[in-house]
Parts: sequence; structure tokens; C-alpha cells
Amino acid sequence: MQTQTKYRSRGVGLKSGRSSEKSTVMHGVFFIFVTAYLLLVPYLKGLFLSARIEGDPRSNISYELPIQSTLLLASFILLIIAVYAVKYREQWKDHGITLGLVWLMPISAILSYIQAVSVHYAFLLIQVQLFYAIMFLLGMIITLNPSGRRLLPQLIVMSTYIVTLYGLLTLFGNAHYWSAVVVESYGLRLNSVFQYPNANAGFLLVVIACAAYGAVTEKSRTMSLLHAFMLVPAILSLFLTLSRGALLMLPIIVLLLMLLLKMSRQWMLLLHLLLAGLGTLSILTPMTETALSVQKNQAAASIWEGWGLLLAVALGAALIGWAAQHFLLLRDRNMEKQDTRETSIGTSRLWTRRWVLPSGMVVVGLLAFVIVAIDSPLLSLLPQTLEQRIKSINFEQHSVLERGVFYLDSLKIIKDYPVFGAGGGAWSSLYPTYQSYPYTSRQAHNFILQLWIEQGTVGLLSFIILLGYVVFRYIRALLRLNVKSEPHVMYFIVAGALLMHSLMDFDLSFVYLTSLVFLCLGGMAAVGGERLPATGDHAGTSKKLTWSLINMKPAIIYGVLLSVAAIFLMITGVLNVSGGRTMQNAVKAMYEQEEVDLQETTQWMQEAINKQPDNPGYMLLLINLWRSGFSQTKDERFDQEALKLEERLQKVEPWSRELVEEKWIRAIRKQDYESALTVTLDALNKFPWEPMLYERALSVHFQLSEKAQLAHDINAASMHRSEGIKLFNHFLDKRKQLDAMPKTINLGAPFTVTPEMAIAAGQMLYIEGHYNEAEAALKLGSNGRLEEQVQQVIARWYLAALAKSGKEDKELYDKLTQRNPEEKQFIEQLLHASY
Repeated sequence: MQTQTKYRSRGVGLKSGRSSEKSTVMHGVFFIFVTAYLLLVPYLKGLFLSARIEGDPRSNISYELPIQSTLLLASFILLIIAVYAVKYREQWKDHGITLGLVWLMPISAILSYIQAVSVHYAFLLIQVQLFYAIMFLLGMIITLNPSGRRLLPQLIVMSTYIVTLYGLLTLFGNAHYWSAVVVESYGLRLNSVFQYPNANAGFLLVVIACAAYGAVTEKSRTMSLLHAFMLVPAILSLFLTLSRGALLMLPIIVLLLMLLLKMSRQWMLLLHLLLAGLGTLSILTPMTETALSVQKNQAAASIWEGWGLLLAVALGAALIGWAAQHFLLLRDRNMEKQDTRETSIGTSRLWTRRWVLPSGMVVVGLLAFVIVAIDSPLLSLLPQTLEQRIKSINFEQHSVLERGVFYLDSLKIIKDYPVFGAGGGAWSSLYPTYQSYPYTSRQAHNFILQLWIEQGTVGLLSFIILLGYVVFRYIRALLRLNVKSEPHVMYFIVAGALLMHSLMDFDLSFVYLTSLVFLCLGGMAAVGGERLPATGDHAGTSKKLTWSLINMKPAIIYGVLLSVAAIFLMITGVLNVSGGRTMQNAVKAMYEQEEVDLQETTQWMQEAINKQPDNPGYMLLLINLWRSGFSQTKDERFDQEALKLEERLQKVEPWSRELVEEKWIRAIRKQDYESALTVTLDALNKFPWEPMLYERALSVHFQLSEKAQLAHDINAASMHRSEGIKLFNHFLDKRKQLDAMPKTINLGAPFTVTPEMAIAAGQMLYIEGHYNEAEAALKLGSNGRLEEQVQQVIARWYLAALAKSGKEDKELYDKLTQRNPEEKQFIEQLLHASY
């Protein structure tokens, strides 16, 4: 018979009362920081990473400044952790490997910086990966402390509840948060603090999973009732995100959640979810109508229409589930005793096994899939908005197909940057070059692929190794130790739900959500390092590795490395926060004052750039300011300074679309058409799906051919026309690729022949004697609106091309000449012109 041993925390065992007091102080500091972070940071747009809005530094500042401020504060915490690593090293004696693995991700981020395509965002990635390591260490340290082990999981869950309720405050008009609620053509969507509905949906999956698990496992009846109460607000919020992916993911998460529970509690979990689901469906339509009214009238909803109805249904569903659970659990204790006796003699019952009910849930899920697939009339029982969203779930739906294309395009990038990746912001920089059609997406919509792109195979393996090691040890601890019903299981639920949903969206591009994952992984690592105390003959026989942090020398080395990382974060954080605030002053001077003090604003911007020398947004704003100064004063010094800054920007942000625009403007202003053509053709290699670039290149080719023709350089003129015609045919070939795309997919920006493009290509084809091709090209740019000057030019050359081919369009000819009689002469000139 096995001897049962009670759990013993590795966070205790300090040598003296004074030492214990100092350790308690440090744990208090760590816990206060995490508490403040969880309660405040979500409302800073979730610390969205890599917004990459280069043309509007105001948006850049609003996203990056909160991140940098958080990193600066975290650097001080890391210094304290460095001291902790040396002074209380015995608490980490079972976690040496984990403490090393956690730094693989920051190291891979540093390696990816070597060939980064965006220096600024690659550097930001290094900072953020260091922050994730800090959150991991905080999760481990706090969980190693007995009180922290109990309180941190509850803190995480309660903070998510507060965010959920805040989202509903914005829904009912009781709070105001930019883009927290949006109304689109197919319905209202709840974005909450994340300003993105799918990220909010992924977050709400965490809330639902934690609430359901807490409702059936929490020992305190009050807390059990609170968890049950949160199910209706969370499910309502999830429905209002209109996220199909989250709706598909929810049954999978519930299924995995059930495997953590005994069968009796599985039934209770389903009961709570059923009651909350039915309650939510009963109020979904009135809640949606109320929210739409709030958005339309810009006035808060009445108490009963909003919170009154919601709270009544939530409390009713929670009380019914809580009462049923209390009654059944009393009976379940006797059943568990009987099951234990029967199991000991080998006669366990089938219905007591954990996998039976989840298997049944799989069958029910398949039936639900069939109902949706065959468009069953049963769907009409759902609220109309939800019914429409569910009916739109299919593998031919545009969002599914689009994500499939994103993933295939991601693999193209990975193929070119396989080992170390292309650095932070790589997807948003490179996707226009590799995209299969002209979509717009600054995120890859898949955490694993985006990580692979940014940090390469080294980074991906680093994450997999850390995750695999932590999860393996944690599950082993769950199986070996009697800790299955402890609050720390919430760590597993939070991290698991976020990681699962991040496989189909960019939840983990929010620093807040990713830090939750690492905080929970740190807590899991602390639990996973627990071992049963050695007993009997095995006591005192365990061997310690010589490099373990229990020894002073390795602990000091580790502490020094942590200190170096902390100082790095501190210095860069101070510079970036100071630079951001300086740029805020410059932005206010530019946008909020009637007259701009050019000298003062320039000084502010230069100061900000000196502190953040790789920030593309800052550079572009100063370039624009200098360009405006040149336009007003014609002082060449402004233009020269702008040119120097453009060259500097080219080195740190070579894929900047805004930089292409600045180069084009300068070349055209100076009438340097050769440079303008070079800029445009280089840009086409990076942005092959932008019609404007083709339009510009074709127009410049034609202008250069005319210039060469006037200079009697026949070869140069013919060369430019040939290159222009080749480029136009390339555009048409790419257009054919779009025609082959599935009809349900959203093709993004229009990729069609513009009138200017048609004129340039048609003229070059006409001059080269390709009259049929010229006719076809000009027809592509014609819309029949002859009141437009550009359409008159198209019609003129089109009629000339028809005449050269022995054809005519009498109706068009009459309309054109009636509007402008001089067109007769123009057409005759074209017909008799020689080139």
C-alpha cells in the first residue's frame, strides 16, 4: 500500500526569522507589481505590440509609450529578482533547468536582430521578450511562496473578470473607451479594451473556462457562486464579439477542461454552462438592441434594459447551478467512497471514468456540426445575429480562406529567413512582398507562424522547449501529487486557452495577453518542480548538480546576468519614454497650434530621434516637417537635411512604404524622372500588388521615351516603351491570378487597370505599332465618362488605334467630337504621326 504524503512547499525553509522577513518584503514587492500590472495595464489597449502606423506618430506614441513605461518599471523589478536569485537561491534548487530555458526566447530575439528587416521593431521585440522572461520569473517566485501560490491564480482570474465587466460598461454606455464597441454592416461587435473583437473573444474564452472550472472546484461557496455568476456576462460578451473562431474553439476548450475533473464535477460543469448558455440566449436579442440604441443615441441604457436584466439572469442561472451542485455534491461524497472501494477490488464502474462524458460531448459536437452543415431549421431558434454568424461558419468562408493564404505566405517568408528569422515586425514589413493577393494585414493571425517569421527556427524551438518542459513537469506533478484541485490549475487553463486561440488569431500580439501566458507558465514551473519528500532509505540520497543555483558561484553569475538585463531595460526604457514624451510635445506643436514654430518643433523632433535613433515614425514626421519648410521657404538646407534623414531611414527601415513616397515626391519635384523610375521599380519588387506603383512606372517610362524621342535617341525611346509594355503585361498576368482566386475571398484593395495606366500603356503600344493591343489596353481604362479630361484622351487614342486596325466606333467618335470638335484634328494628327 502506497504511503500518502501531504504537499510540502519548496517556498519555505528559510534559515532565520530575519531572512524570512526580508523574503516576505521581496515577495510583497513582486506581488504588488503583478497586482498593479493586472489591474491597470489591460486598459492601455492591452499593450498592443507592433502597431506599425509609420505615417502617424501620434498613434505610434499611443501604442509604444505605455509599453516602454511598463518595461521601465519592470527593469527595477528585475534588479530585485537578481538580488533574490543570490540571497534565496535555495528556493530555486529544483528549477535550474527552467531558469535557463526561460532566457532562450530573449536570446533568439537578439539573434534575429542580426538580419532584422525593421531595426526599430526588432529592438522592441528584444525588450518585450525580456519582459516576458521577467513575468515568467515573477510567476515562479510568487507561486513558490505558500500565500502567493494561493493568491496569484485568484488575482489573475479576478482581474479578467473586472476587464469583462468593464467591457459591458462600455456596451451599456456607462463607460467610454475608444473603439470598445463598433457597429458594422453585419452587426454590433464588442472589442472591449483590446479594440479588436477577436482578441477580446480569445480573452473571454479564458474567462469562461476559469469561471466554469472555479464554479465546480472552489471550496468556498461564496467564491463558487461568484465564478458561476460570471458565466453569463462572459458568454454574452463572447457572443457579442461575433467571433466565429472563438465559438468553434469554445467546445474544444470545454472538452479539455472536463478531462481535469472527476465525472461528478464534469456533470456540474455542463450544468453551469447549460444554464448560463440558455440564460444568455434568452437575453441576447434585447441586449444587442439595447447596445445598438446606446451607440446610436450616445446615451447610457436604462438600469433595467442594461444591467438590471443582465444581473438578474446571471444571478438566477448561478443560484440554480449552485443549489443543484450543493445537493449533488453531498450525494457525490458517498458515491466517491463507494467508487474507491470498488476500484480497490477491480470492479470500477464505466460511468465513473473521466473520459466517458467527454466522449459523449464529442458525439454531440459532431451532431451540432451536422446541424450547421445542413442548415437545419433548428438554427432559427437562435437570435438572428448569432444565427447568421453560425451559418456563415464554413471552410469556404472568406476569413477561413484568407487565413489559409496568410499561412501559406508566412511559409514563403520563413523559407527565406529560416534560422534566426527576420526580427520583430518582420511580417508587417515583408508580407506585401510575399502576399498572394493585395490584402492588408499587419499580423499573420497565427502566433506560431509569426514567432517563426520573427525569431526563426531557433526562436520557435526555444518556445517549444520551454513550453514542453514546463507543461511536462506540471502534468507530472498533477499526477504524482495531490494538488489537482488547487487554484494553480487556473494557470494551466489561462495559458492553454490563450495559446489555443492564438493559433487562429493574433491575441499574443498584445503584450498583456502574452505576459499572462508567461506569468502562468512561471507558476506552472514552480508547481512542476515540486517533488514528494524523500522517505525511508531514499532520504538524503538525492544528488544535486554542480551547476545548480544552490551553489553560490552559479547563483552570483545568474544574478549578474539578470542585473545586466535589468540595466539594459532601464537605460533603453528611460531613453524611449523620454523620447516619446518629447515627440508628444512636437506633435502637439504641429497639430494643436495655429502657427507652427519650425525651429522649436524641429529641435523637439531631433531630440526625440537622438533618444530613439531607429524610430521610423519619428523620422518620417521630421522629413515631412522639413519638406513643408522647403515648400514655404525654398531653402535648400531643409531639403538636404530631409535627404540625409531619408538615407538614414533607408538603413533601419528598408521596407518602409512611406519612405518610397518621400523619395518619389523629391524626384518628381526635381523633375529627375530617371531617379523617379528607379525608386518606383525598386518599390515594385517590395510591393508588387500596388497599382499606383505600376501607374507611376508606366507614366515615367512613357515620359522618358518622349524625352529620348525629342533628343533623337531612338534606341532609348524604344527601350523605355518596350520595358513599359513588358511591365503592363506583367500587371495583366497578376490580374489573372486574382481571377483564379475563390469567389468568396475578399481580394482587398482593387487591382485593376487605372485610366492613367491605360493611357501610358496604350500610347506606348500604339507608337510601337501594336494597334490591337493598344486598343485592348485603352479599353480597360475607359469608363465612358467623356466629361472627364482623362477619358477624352483615352477615347482619342482608342479611336486612332481602331482606325489603324481598320475598325471604327462611330457612336464613341460622335460623342467625343460633339463634346470637343477639336478632337477630330487630334485624331487625324495621331493617324498621320510618325515615330
